[in-house]
Amino acid sequence: RVLREAGADLQAQIERAYQLAYARPPTASEKDLALTFFNRHQKILAKRAEASEKLALPAEIPAGVDTVQAAALVDFCLMLLNSNEFAYRN
Repeated sequence: RVLREAGADLQAQIERAYQLAYARPPTASEKDLALTFFNRHQKILAKRAEASEKLALPAEIPAGVDTVQAAALVDFCLMLLNSNEFAYRN
């Protein structure tokens, strides 16, 4: 859903993922942390893809979205859904 609604723009993907998971936009520090995650994680996933390892991918990848970026987004969304903020009500 994030890919379908935000397209290939990483900033828009982060914003939409936070909105869907937490019903709020990310803070500036959360955006920075997310960008750092994507930068590092995409390098890891690119090496896995080069080694022909299977990546977790969404069912549909829109045109213009790289498979490594899509796989990183899947992992990012899983991280959001496994966070305390998503799982527990304060």
